Amino acid sequence: MLGDNEPLSHFSYVGDFLGKGDREVLVLAPVQLGLNAADAVQTEVDLFSGGGDLLWSYVPHGRFQFGDHEINGPWVVLALFVSGGQKNQIWAAATQRVWGNSFVVCIDARTGSDSLRFVNAGATHALNEVRTRHGNFLLIGGFNNEPDTGSLAVIDETKTFAASPQSDGTRHKCVSCPPGNVDYYFVLPRTEINELEQVHEDAVVQVSVEDQQIQLQKRELNESNGPATIYLLRANSDVRPVSLRFDSSYDMLHRELEREGRIHHTLEECPERLHPRPIKMWTPTGGWAEINLGPRRASE
Repeated sequence: MLGDNEPLSHFSYVGDFLGKGDREVLVLAPVQLGLNAADAVQTEVDLFSGGGDLLWSYVPHGRFQFGDHEINGPWVVLALFVSGGQKNQIWAAATQRVWGNSFVVCIDARTGSDSLRFVNAGATHALNEVRTRHGNFLLIGGFNNEPDTGSLAVIDETKTFAASPQSDGTRHKCVSCPPGNVDYYFVLPRTEINELEQVHEDAVVQVSVEDQQIQLQKRELNESNGPATIYLLRANSDVRPVSLRFDSSYDMLHRELEREGRIHHTLEECPERLHPRPIKMWTPTGGWAEINLGPRRASE
């Protein structure tokens, strides 16, 4: 479930969205639907002209059947991204506040009309893209409710639709969605600190790209400045995880839990560093597989 203080990712862009040589402003805006503080808040994507005129507004809408359950609103847009490879291509990710299921749409900058491109059985927190010689791939970071941990979807931007891979016959499978598969889907393991503190949502909240390198930040205690794990993936002929790091906040908390006697090994002897838990990867041709990473010592 999402809190009212859930941060918004990349909430504004300035550029020539209409291709006329002007500058427009794209904004992801929370809107209070009444005068009282307790009234519902709606998120919308707005495009303004350089002179301040509202050109269009997009309010997320959708109705999906997951197993026997129908998922409707309220939807909140948590991530907004403008493609660098396609003109007039705006991506927005909306998540259901209570159940956490989400969808991604591509919005036409000229009209504000949307097309459904991805549905996930869990929240979506971050969008980005990696540009390769095989094309541009949308990166969708968040959480998946079935394995109950952080996730990353990788989708060719030319695909008309894709859904997260879920088990048939479960409440996580979208049965109302059109056919379509992601190119890659990664499920990242929980950490010992996450399990010890019994925090539910250890989502991927940030996806950064430099050339063909993809960096994921997975928030371990659902705190904006709390401990995180950092995964590095490389997109060449395929997309593969290559390394894992633990940030300094994670190391500091680990040592504190050692002193308190709640963790019974040192940071240097930490099993999840010497033998990292495997990452699960799904592809259309291979289904689910496990990927093991090399050790990451405390000094590294």
